[in-house]
Parts: sequence; structure tokens; C-alpha cells
Amino acid sequence: MLANRTDQYFNKEHYEAEQIIKYGYTRILFEKLPEIVRDFTVGLALIEQLPNIAPFLLESAAYRIMLLLVNKDDDHYNLDMDSFFNNGIVDNLIECCRSRNWRSLRSQAAETLRELVRYGTMAQNQELLRRGVVTIFLQMLNDEETIDLDDEDWLDDLLTVEAVKTLALLSTKVDVRGDLVTAFVEQNLCRRLMLLFRNTRHTIVENVLTFVENFLTRGTEHQIQVLLDNQVLHHLRLVIVEPVVSDLYLLGGQYKAVEILGNFARRSIRLRDLVIDSGEDLISLFRVLHSLADDALVAFNASPAISAARTIGYLCFGSPPPSFDKLRPSLPILRFLINQLEPHIGEKARPAIKHACLIVACLARGGFDPINALIDENMCPSLVMLFAHPDSEVVASVLKVVENFLKNGTENQIQVLHDNQVLQHVLEILINHDNLPPLHLRSVCRAIANIVNYRSSQIQRMVDAGIFPSIIQVSINQEVGDTKYEAVYAISSAVTRGSHEQIRYLVDHGSIAALCQGLLCEGYTRRASCFQGLRGILRAGEAHKVDGVNVYTQMITENGGLARIKSQRDDRDVGEIARRLLSSYWPGEILGTGMDTQETSPSVLLCFDHERFIFNAGEGLQRFCTEYKIKLSQIDHICLTRVCSETTGGLPGLLLTLAGMKNGSSESDDHVRIWGPPNLDLLVNAMKTYVPHAVMTKKNIIPQSGSALAPPLYAEELRDVDKFKAVSISAFLLSPTQFSPNDTSIVYICKLHDIRGKVDIVKAKACGLEDKRKLGQLQKGISVKSDLLDIEVHPDDVIGPSIPGPIVLIVDCPTEPHAQELFSAQALDAYYSDSQSNSTNVVNCIIHLSPATVVNSPVYEKWMKKFDSAQHIMARATRKHETTPILASSTRIATRLHYLCPQLFPDPSFPSVQNDDDGVAAPNIKVPLEGSVCGISAENLLKFALRPPRKLGLDRSCVQNTMTSSVFIEELLSEIPEIADAAKSISKFWHKPKEDEVELSNRQDSNDVVTEEPSKFSVPKCLENVQREDLEIVFLGTGSSIPSKYRNVSSIYVNLFSKGGLLLDCGEGTLAQLKRRYGISGADSVVRNLKCIWISHIHADHHAGLARILALRHDLLKGVEHEPILVIGPEKVGEFLKEYIKLEDLDMLFLDCWSTTRSKWDNMEAEDSSLQPCSKKLKPSTPLDDLTLLKRLRKVLGEAGLVRLISFPVVHCDDAFGVILESADRMNRGEVVLGWKVVYSGDTRPCSEVINASLGATILIHEATFEDGLVEEAIARNHSTIKEALEVGDSAGAYRVILTHFSQRYPKVPALDEVSMQRTCIAFDLMSVNLADLPVLPKVLPYLKLLFRNNG
Repeated sequence: MLANRTDQYFNKEHYEAEQIIKYGYTRILFEKLPEIVRDFTVGLALIEQLPNIAPFLLESAAYRIMLLLVNKDDDHYNLDMDSFFNNGIVDNLIECCRSRNWRSLRSQAAETLRELVRYGTMAQNQELLRRGVVTIFLQMLNDEETIDLDDEDWLDDLLTVEAVKTLALLSTKVDVRGDLVTAFVEQNLCRRLMLLFRNTRHTIVENVLTFVENFLTRGTEHQIQVLLDNQVLHHLRLVIVEPVVSDLYLLGGQYKAVEILGNFARRSIRLRDLVIDSGEDLISLFRVLHSLADDALVAFNASPAISAARTIGYLCFGSPPPSFDKLRPSLPILRFLINQLEPHIGEKARPAIKHACLIVACLARGGFDPINALIDENMCPSLVMLFAHPDSEVVASVLKVVENFLKNGTENQIQVLHDNQVLQHVLEILINHDNLPPLHLRSVCRAIANIVNYRSSQIQRMVDAGIFPSIIQVSINQEVGDTKYEAVYAISSAVTRGSHEQIRYLVDHGSIAALCQGLLCEGYTRRASCFQGLRGILRAGEAHKVDGVNVYTQMITENGGLARIKSQRDDRDVGEIARRLLSSYWPGEILGTGMDTQETSPSVLLCFDHERFIFNAGEGLQRFCTEYKIKLSQIDHICLTRVCSETTGGLPGLLLTLAGMKNGSSESDDHVRIWGPPNLDLLVNAMKTYVPHAVMTKKNIIPQSGSALAPPLYAEELRDVDKFKAVSISAFLLSPTQFSPNDTSIVYICKLHDIRGKVDIVKAKACGLEDKRKLGQLQKGISVKSDLLDIEVHPDDVIGPSIPGPIVLIVDCPTEPHAQELFSAQALDAYYSDSQSNSTNVVNCIIHLSPATVVNSPVYEKWMKKFDSAQHIMARATRKHETTPILASSTRIATRLHYLCPQLFPDPSFPSVQNDDDGVAAPNIKVPLEGSVCGISAENLLKFALRPPRKLGLDRSCVQNTMTSSVFIEELLSEIPEIADAAKSISKFWHKPKEDEVELSNRQDSNDVVTEEPSKFSVPKCLENVQREDLEIVFLGTGSSIPSKYRNVSSIYVNLFSKGGLLLDCGEGTLAQLKRRYGISGADSVVRNLKCIWISHIHADHHAGLARILALRHDLLKGVEHEPILVIGPEKVGEFLKEYIKLEDLDMLFLDCWSTTRSKWDNMEAEDSSLQPCSKKLKPSTPLDDLTLLKRLRKVLGEAGLVRLISFPVVHCDDAFGVILESADRMNRGEVVLGWKVVYSGDTRPCSEVINASLGATILIHEATFEDGLVEEAIARNHSTIKEALEVGDSAGAYRVILTHFSQRYPKVPALDEVSMQRTCIAFDLMSVNLADLPVLPKVLPYLKLLFRNNG
């Protein structure tokens, strides 16, 4: 039978023609489909036995299937292509493609499959992919036995052609492009792909170009590089170098090739430069692009022109720009697109025109040569005429061209634009803006702003053309929005860059009103530009004062500007700019920054336009300045009234921050100056153990005799530009003989420079002066020649008396003996009211940093009465009814947390209020100076204005309004109404049902939103029947690096209640946090009962608050029998304390962390078991070795119910440690229960040391500085990410993991997955975790995410 069928089909073309004539073109094939299927089956079964017959039968069957597919839309039959998959035809065709010995069969089967791809649906093509067609065709291309790469006839091989065409078609039908690219690279087919470019006129080239396009759109950088290594750019250029002929197929390939080259250039600057540099020039490419643009006219279709413009743009755009000489041939194309396109094809040409103008704008950025070429191409007239174009995007692109011309051209080149009346066209848009689209106007305003911002020489041209009056009117008349902002930006740029005469012109035409209105715009950038413009106007006003007054300040006030500036001084975005403007042009203010917790001396900021002085830098200064956006980088001088932890606790952190701010800037060599008494050297020597020496090179010691901070002693340093321009400062020391030199304090005298008197017009006329310019010279102190008399007129001849500058005293008398010495000091004799020189040395303000006990002493009050007219400000007076927390941001969060979960977040107290009623905090304080002397209690942010003279006096405009917890709660309920229900749900975790009194950890509560914990998190034995008085962990600081508004730096208080407590790390502000948590007397009690302090490493954010805690403990226990406290820390901390105790008695003993490792504990206990006890006591003078100190630590820990404090090394800096706290075992219902175990990681990368230390831990407190996406930064800085910290806890099997030490960029709640939330909690400042609350701790976390859902 097979032989008969073979004879019948021997000539398939003749046979098929016979059948078609007899039965119809497609019907016969359709009716014989079962027969075709049978032929496939038989042929494949006998292909090996009958190699001369079976392949022909299969080839004929494949050919007939192809005919069916080509004519599938014939109305005489309904071809179901799905049947090809069900009856085995597709599988048979694929099998035929695998027959490597019969090339003709493979070629026909491949061609049939290609038609199946062409006419198949998406689902059918997906099925072809699943059946492996891609692999089959790739194998055809990779067939080493049948393909000779060196044979020039390879391109004529039907098998190769069909494989390439089918794969190319498949890649356009199905999303397989990325897979194809990967396969080509992995099978090393890219070289073969490039060989297909041998004959650029071959039909296969179009398919190869499709593959190259796939590489670009779906390939990785590595895959594209493989293509580049195979000279793809060279081969693409071979396509386009062919002369353009009537061969439409070749021309289509060239069009596609240039588009691909453009897309290469679009991908990156590197690829763009490779495209541009891949040949000697780009003439062939631009020739093809010009032909492409011409086709737009022929076809009346803008698409080719748009494609051409985009391709040129891809070659031009990017920074740095390419060589213009390479791009020069594009200019005729751009001129053609701009001039000739739209008249022929209408508005469809507008996108191409817009692209062309943007390219011209880009070229114009290159300066002289490109602009000259554009002028030579005669493009300027055409461009200027486009200002009348109705399409706003076209006008906007033309404006970019003009903008770059005016910014980058020479004066002669710019003149060409002006000769074409460019500014007149711009003015026409401004005048007729009501009849034009908004984008027209907005684009004009933006262009003007950018031009004057970069080319101030154009301001005068715009003044002459009358541009600015129109743009000012646009700004005033427009509603708040983008157009108004662009107009304001243009005005701001002009007044910032213009000359004084130009600024006067702008002011005369209403620029102040426009800028003051602009302050109402939304957004930082918009308002900041208004502030910048007002600053430019005010600077001009300073140079042209009228009677010593900057008249522009009054104009700003009259236009509502001053009120708007003041209203925005507390704004999160522009508050700092507003405050700087106020302090510069309503200058000379004293800003009190004392903390609400009263643990440090208040700071005073004396600020002027070009210099700032801060007096004292106690703990919390940085955090205060961050809260109220006071820019620390502008501080030039730090003046210390005393050197002790009370006045300098914040100095190390402040210096490190300032050094970081100035690092790398133009002012990096201009370090802040530090002034202080002789013992300042002791502090500097101590700080050198962890503060770089270079940070502290500008210290200045005020000698015992008293000195002026002015020439001649420091002439070279203090005569620098912008130093001490507005004020002179002198100082003298108070050092009572009965005190140590370390108790020396300083009184500072700050005197603003006198204001020169005004010119007396009568005297000027009497001296024969008529030229008003000479009056200005006399005002500046320059002698002039009389106009009418033969005399020289000196300034003293016509200028009235100067106005004395105001004087401020800053006084710090820590004790009454200091007050007595102050009363006797002769250095102030010239400033007393009864002094003969008092007319020029009137003291206007005295800032009293002395404690209230001293201020209220008779001798101090007697001294104060020597100043009749001075305003006394008591910076350390207690405010009995204080209700406003100084750190509102952190208090707001703490109050919200307390409302949600008071069990974990106690009520944030106002320490100065909490203890005032019982009189503990300050028993001798009385209301200062009511009646006899005019004195007021200072308030945070209280100011005393020193300039101008008419505003001299107190300014409470920045003092915060009364703020209570109820205000914060009302805000919360308004913002998140469902938080009330959440708080009720949380409360149920702690309130056990009366009818079922069971352990909290085993309670089943149907209202709980968190399901019971899995068995792997079961409650450990140490928590059974635990008492709330056993342990509480209080997080005093949970941030990293520097204090922020929301989180203080690292410190943890381990509260053992009646047994005392421990501090783990002690960053700056630890004492303040204790007072916020426990109140003033409560914090004193905590410090008094500390058992030891453990420090993890030398970084300042972990120990800068240590000296303040130790100094306070020393004062609290003075006169009480006690032992020095043990401080455990790295060696560097010990070196710091060794130097610091020369300055201040800290009453402590230091033990190195290496002496508290597990091996040291084991060795000590082994030694104890082998030695008899010794009752010999050490003499007080006997040095204590580490073993003795470790034994003392064991005794201290034992009294607190602890067994061991074990330090272990971690991966951070040199000598960085974590710590283990282990409690003693206890009895529970007659059974011995192991004690709890708390592990604190310190700062570290995830490491085996932390995991080993945390095995079986009850609580692991682990740092989580960075979010999970910042692993590289975490590695670079030796910190952990959140995920890494959780993995450490999981590896160690810790019962609870509490994350802390968050980067200050993440102030609130980081993201956690659901699994992690089952054993984890996020630490917040003042959060208090009781041992008994550990079972329910993770259940609170979802509610915390609700609380912070709006702000992360």
C-alpha cells in the first residue's frame, strides 16, 4: 500500500494540481485530513526501513498541512486548528524537524510550523512553546554537521532561513523574547546571527534585525555585551551604508537598523557613545534618517518623521554630550522637520516638530560651535516664528531652545535671537496669556527664570523689553498653582541675580507683593524660592538704607510678608529658612534653649547675619535644635561659662556633628571655635580618646586675668572675613580662692557695634555740600571736598552722634562665693548704672545661668540692682506650672503610645511639674525678683531682640503654646478614630477574667486579634508565676548615631526594683530620659541606686551621657556612706574616664569588658574553689586589680539577684562587646526554676558570638540599624538589618526579640512579616517591658502598626 501511495505522490505538485482542478482548491485537502494524519503516522514509523520513500511521504503531508493553514479562512470549510494538536499533526511536524538526515523534510516541516505560528492563536502558540518548538529551531541553527559557516551559500540554505524566520515570528507572537535571548547567548549562537548580515539584501536580514531588537528590549547588560562583542554595531552599519535605492525591502531594513541603533544609544551613555564612535562618521545613518523623514511627506504619515526625530534625539541626549562634529549632519534633517513637515501633513507633524526643537535645545547647550552651526543653518527665524504655534508643547520646546541659546551663547550669537525679536514674542505671550493655553504661560515663566538664573546679563535686556512688569502681574493675578510658582521663580531669580538698580526697578513694579503672595504656595521648593527672592531684595536694601533703615523691610511688612514669614518659622520644610531671614534682617536675637528636664545648664544662642555664638552645650542641645530646626552648621563659636558635665555634656556629640556637616565643604578648614576657662584643656584631653583631634584644634583658653575676644591677643584669627562683624565679646573669670580651679566660671560681655549717626542736613548745607552722593560717602566715614567752599569736610563735621550698641551679659555663678566675687569684680565697673561712662555702656539684657538658690541670695540681688534698665532673664528659674514639653515630637509619640498601651508605655511626665509640688526638686527656689528688680523666668525659645533699636526687647513669638497630653490625644482620635477600640482590645491582654483566674501566658481570649503562639514559642519555665517586681527593661534611647526628634541615642535601664538597677550603655541625654520616665526625684533615686554601668563600645552615642550620670550620683551620695560604682567598658572608655576625673570627681571604679568574659568568670570561680577565704581588707589606697574588681562586681550583682554579667566580643569597631545578664535561680511551688537570661547585642553585624550568647535567652535585645534593603550599607558600617537581627534571634531560639538602635531615618515602625511578629517587638523611647508581660508582647505589635500607619 505504501508503494502505491508513493507512486501516487511521486510528483506532489502535479498530483495536487490534478486534485484541486477535480475537487476544488481547499475542499479536497480538508476532506483528506484523516488521510494526511495517517501518512504522518506511517511515514514516521517506516522512515528508517524505507529511507527513500517515507521522507517524501512525510514532506508531502507537511506541505498539504501548510496549504490548509495558508487558506484557513476559505468559506467552504471550517478548519479547527486545535485539532492539529489533538490528532498528532503538531507532534509529527516537530518530529520531522528532528530528522537531521533529511534536510528537505526538515525545511518543509519548519515552514509549516512557521505558518502554524503565524495563523495560530495566543493559546495555540503557547502550546507550541510547551511542546519544545524553540529548542527544535535553535538546534537547527546549532547543527554543526549540516552547516558550514564558511560557505557563502549558507544564507541560501532553506533550513537556516526557515529556522530564523520562525523564531523571529514566534518572538513577536508570544512573550518568549527574553528566553530566546538567553538561549542564543547560552548556545553561543550570536556569532551565527551576525553572519546572517553577509547579504544585506537577503530577506532573512529583517528577521535578524528582529532578533537584535529582542536583545535590546529583553536582554540583560551581560547579554547585550555578548552581542556587542560579536560586532553587532558594525553589522548594523553595513545595512545602512548601502545606497538608498528603489528596493523597498532593503530600505525597510535600513529604517529598522537605524531605529535599532537609536535604541542602543537610548539604553545608556556608554552604548550611545559606542554607536556614535562605531564608524568614522554618521553620514550614512543620517542619510537614512533623512530618507525616513522624507517618507512622511510621501505617505502623508507623521510616524516616520517622529521615528527619525526620536532616533536623532537618542544620539544627542545625555550627559556628557557627544561630540557635536559627529552630530552636525543631523541639522538639515532638523531644519526639514521644523520648516517643511507641518505645511504638508498638518497637525500630525507636531510631535516631530516638538522632538526636533528639543534636540536643537540639547545641541544649544554645547555652547559656541553648536549654536554657530544652528545660526548658519538659518534656524533662528523659523524657531522664533514657532512662538505663534497653537500647540503648547511645541512652544515649550522652542522656549527651551531660546533658554539654552541665551544661557550658553556668546553675546554676538544671542544678538541673532534678539534681532529676530525673540523677547517681543515672549512679551506678546505674557500680555495675551488669557487667550492662550496655560502651558504657554508656564513655559515662558520657567524659561525666563532659568535664563536670568544662569545669565544675569540678560536681566537688563528683559528690563528694556518690559518683560518683568508683565510677569509680575501674571504672578499677582494667577491663582496659586504651577503657573504662579513659575512666575514667582522668575522674579526670585531676577532679584537674586540682578544689580541693585535692577532690583530697585523690580521692587518699583511690585516684585515684593508677588514674592509675599508666593509664600502661600505649597511645597518646599516654591516657598524657598520666595524666601530667596526676599533675601535678595533685603540685601540690596542693606546697601541703600534710608536714615539707617532698610526700607524694604517695611515694604515686606506692608505686603503681609513679615507675618507670613513668622507664620512659617515652625514649618517642617521652610522653618529654618524663615528663622534665618528673621534673624538676619530683623537681627540680633538671643534664643534660650534650656531643657525641660533641668538636668543641664540652659544654652543661649546669640545670632547675627554672619556669625553665631552658642553659650554652653549641655546634654540635649542637638536634640532640641533638631526639634526646632535650628541649624547647627552655622555656629561659629561655642563659649563655655564653666567646664563640667552640666555645661559640656552635649559638646562631644555637637563637635562630631559639626565636623560631619563641614566635612568636604568649602568651609571644611574653618572649624568651630571653643572658648572656655583654663580647665578646658582637661576636657579636650579627655575627649581626644574618641573625638578626632582635628575637630578640636580651635580651642581658646581665657586666661585668669580676663581677656577680650578681640585684637590684639587673637588678631590674626578673629579678623577673618565675616567674623565678629556685629559684636565684640569680652570675658573675665570668677575663681573663688576656696574652690578648686576646676570650679572657675566665666562672665561674658557681648556688645553690639554702635550705629553710626545720621547726616545733619543743616550742617551739610553750612559746609557747602550739594551733591547727595557725597553725603553717602560721609555716612561711610569718607571725607569729601565741599562743593561751594574751599574746604575738606570730615564725617565728624556733619554726622550726628552714634547710637550705642546694646550690651548683653551672660552670667553663671554656680555658688554664693562666685556671686561674692562677681559683686567685687572691677571688670564690670564701667557697665553699672552709676558709672560715669554709663551713657555708652548701658546693659540692656542680662542672662542669668546661675541656679535659683544663688540668684535669690542677698549678695546676688544686690549686684543685680546695680543695673537700673537691664532686662533680667532667669534661665534656670523653675516654672511651677509648666505644661509644654520641650521635645514635642517625641512627647507626641510617647503620649499616643501611652494611650494605646499604658502597660508598656507609661505616661510621659513633665518632670519640672511632677515634683514641684512636693518641693523635692528645688526646695529653696522662690519666684525671682518680683517687685524690686525687673526679672522674668526664661522660657524655651524666648528671644531678646537687639536690632533694630526700635524693636529692642523681649520677643515671645517663638515660645510654644500650651500643649498638654489631651491635645495629643485629640489629634490621635481625629486622625485614627479606630485607635480607641484598639486600646480597649490591648487592655484585655492584661485584665484576666475573675471567673477564670489563670496565668496570663495561658489565657485564651476570644477577642484577641493575635492567635495563640505556636508550641515553638511556648512560655519558658522562668516566667512561671513571675512577679512584676522581678525585672523591668526600660528603653531610654532607641536611636543610633545622633539624637533625633523621635529617638534618643542608646541607653537601657535594667530595673530590678528594690534591688537597684543597671545601665546598659549611656548615650547623651540618658539622664534627661530617666527624668522623663520617672520624674526628677524618681530619676535621682534611680541614679542613687545604680549597681553598675556597662558600656558596649567607645562610640559617643553609647557613652557620652556617662559623665553626667556619674557626676550626679557623686552629688546625690555626698555625705552618705557608699562605695564607688563599677563602670564596665572597653579600654578606651577607661582612658576617657581616667582623663575626665581630673576635671570632675566621678566616684567610680573601671573594669575592662575583657575581664568580664565567660572565661574570666570561670577562672575566678575555679580559683575561689581552690583557695581558702581571706578576711584581710584592702586599704583605700591599694590599687584594685581586675580580679578584685570582678569579685566586687559579683558581690554587687548578687545583692541585685543576678549571678553573672558576661561580656562577649561582637563585630563592630575595635573592642566592641555585647552582654549577658543572668539572674539567680528561684523556687516556684517547691521546684527550682532557672533564672531568666537577658542578652544585649550592642552594635554588631550578625555573628556567631551573639547567637551563642543568646542560646535559650529569655530576651534578646538586638540592634537593627538598617532596613532590609540596605544590606550593603549595614555591612560597610558593621551594623545589622532588621531581617538579620530576627534571624539571629531565630537561630538562638530566644523567646523574645526586641529590636532597637534604629537609624534616625526610620523614626517609627519598620516593616515586619507575620512570622517575625510572633516573637518580636519594636522598642521605642521610654518603653518599659516587664518580665511578666513577655507572653503578650508580640500581640501589641499589630496595633503599633495601626498607630503609625500614616507615617511609617
